[in-house]
Amino acid sequence: MKFNKSFNFTIRLGKAAPRESSTAPTSGAALQQPSAAPTSGAAEAFKPGASRYRRHLGRFIAAAIVGIFLSGLSLLVPDAVFPWLAYPGVALVALSLVVFFTLPALVCPACGRSADGFDSYCPSCGAAGLKRNRLMGTRCGACGKTLGSYKYRNYKIRFCTHCGTLLDSAGV
Repeated sequence: MKFNKSFNFTIRLGKAAPRESSTAPTSGAALQQPSAAPTSGAAEAFKPGASRYRRHLGRFIAAAIVGIFLSGLSLLVPDAVFPWLAYPGVALVALSLVVFFTLPALVCPACGRSADGFDSYCPSCGAAGLKRNRLMGTRCGACGKTLGSYKYRNYKIRFCTHCGTLLDSAGV
C-alpha cells in the first residue's frame, strides 16, 4: 500500500514484492499526483528543516494560546480552583517562550548560511537588488514588498537571501 499525498508508506508481507511505481494507482483508486512544478535539490534538502520549524512554531502557538486562556480563566474562578488553572497557565506560557526562543534555524542547503537574514536577494520573490533604508525598511524593487524584521517577520521565506536558491515554494 502506498500513499503519495505527503509521505510514502509501504507494507510488505511475505516475500519481497516488486516495488510499485509512484504514479500507478493502487487497488483501482486513483491517487492524487504531486504538483508538476519541478523542485530543486536544495528545496528537497530544505524540506525536513522547514517542517521541523513549522512543527515547533505550531507547538509555540498552541502552548501560548492554552496558557493565556488558562491564566485568564483562573481570574474568573473561586480561590479554591485558582491554583489548578493559574499555575499550569503560567507554566504553559513559560514553555511557549522556551519553545519560541529555541526554534530550529532555517539553513540554506546550497550555501549553508541562515535563511532568516537579509543579503542581496529577496526572500519572497528571489529577485536580486534589495534596497535597504533605515527609515523605511528593506524593500524589494521587483515585488514591491517591504520586508520587516524588527519585532516580527512579515514575509514568508521562499528563497535564500544569500544565494537566491528556491527553498520552499509555499514559504516558511
